[in-house]
Amino acid sequence: MKNLIRISVALGAFLLVGCGGRPLAANKEAAAGAVFQASRGALGAPGMLAQVMSSAALGEIKVNCQRGGSVAIKFTVDASGEQTGIGYDLVYDGCSFDGHSSMRGTLHMTFETVTTETSVALALHLVGKVSFSGEISDFVDVDITENVTAGELTSPGVTVSLTLDGAITTSSGTYTFADEIVVVAPALQKAPEET
Repeated sequence: MKNLIRISVALGAFLLVGCGGRPLAANKEAAAGAVFQASRGALGAPGMLAQVMSSAALGEIKVNCQRGGSVAIKFTVDASGEQTGIGYDLVYDGCSFDGHSSMRGTLHMTFETVTTETSVALALHLVGKVSFSGEISDFVDVDITENVTAGELTSPGVTVSLTLDGAITTSSGTYTFADEIVVVAPALQKAPEET
């Protein structure tokens, strides 16, 4: 009887280990889409933008995410170059925007405004690692610059066009971008089920 219980417990533990979500799809678009989701932290959480705009002091702001968990933004000032830049850390603690997958980890982000005659965009430089759990069980480890319009960061639209320069590593490999335009869906793309 004791052996039966031990076998049952061992089998149950073995099955639970395999119950995680699927990894991201093994392609550049899925990796880029996951980074886009992670870069939305500052604007994707309700109340975050209002707190950022009304905050006169540099420090930390923490808000709850739409579908659970939280995201904190920690401001830093970088005066080491020719221009003074503002950077921040996005610190995810179980943050979920879709109710299916949550994020944990930290992305350090610096940004600059890029203007042309017809548009205004943000060049976000992202460095860090964010892990996804739930329906998606994977990670993104990034050192990349993402050019995106501010409107696309908050848009619930069908697709978003990004210009990427740098590298993204996921469990399926490292993807390198050289000022490459990538169209991503706002939802995380999971790998197909194995047959």
